[in-house]
Parts: sequence; structure tokens; C-alpha cells
Amino acid sequence: MNYQSIAKSYQEIFQVSDTEAVEMSKLTKGFPFAFQVLGYLKWTEQEKELSHLLNAFDDYLQEYVYNKIWSELSDLDREVLGAFLDNPDKEVAVSLLRDRINFPANKFSVYRERLIRKGIVRASKRGYLTLTLPRFHEFLQHMVLYNDY
Repeated sequence: MNYQSIAKSYQEIFQVSDTEAVEMSKLTKGFPFAFQVLGYLKWTEQEKELSHLLNAFDDYLQEYVYNKIWSELSDLDREVLGAFLDNPDKEVAVSLLRDRINFPANKFSVYRERLIRKGIVRASKRGYLTLTLPRFHEFLQHMVLYNDY
């Protein structure tokens, strides 16, 4: 979904400032489910600041989307994703990711392509990868914290 359309919808429905609408839009990263969940949470908890909705937002994403995605990943897919833990929501050099998990280029490229096809990462520019799912970095941190990694 288009960030601008999401922000406009949030602004019209909730009468929030441009800044808050854009912030909410960015949180969804354009994913329809995230757009719906964040809208639902804001609707039911209108008096709460956006920062106070994040735990519930994360819970919905984990329960209805991320747990399923995680269960379908191989151990090596998970290892590649774990290499992103030090870089929340930023593009990361493939060489840095490879070094962190000690994968040669040919081995890493297999898992890179798998994760791109699954829509979990994207090649933001040549030689770089970015996590695509909203607040997926926080999900990864949770998985490590609770030894589900």
C-alpha cells in the first residue's frame, strides 16, 4: 500500500496531525494487515499515544503473521535473519551480514534469495539488504530473548 494513502486515511479517520499520520503510516511499512491492525488499535484506544499501542501492535503481528513465517523458516534462514539484529530498520551491507554469520558468498546468496522470495527482506540497493516487514526487528529480538531462535 502507498504510504501517503495510508497517512491520509489515518488522518481523516482519527483527526490526527500530519506528523502522527505519517508516523503511523511508516509503522505499517505499507502492509495491509499492519494498516488494519494499527487502525483498529487506534480506534479502540484513541486516547492513547501511538507509542503506547506498539506492544499490542507487535503482539498482533507476531500472533497472526510472524509466528507462521518463523515456523516455515529453516535454521539457516533464521541464522541469516539473526545477522540483522544489530541493525534495526536499516539497510545492511551483505558483506557485513555474511561476516557476522561466517557464510561464504555462494552459501549466503541461496538464503538471501529465499528470504527475498518470501518477502522478508529486499535488496534495497546493490550489495545491501533491508528487513521489509513492519517491526520484524522487534520480533527477532523477542525470539532471541525467549530462546525461540
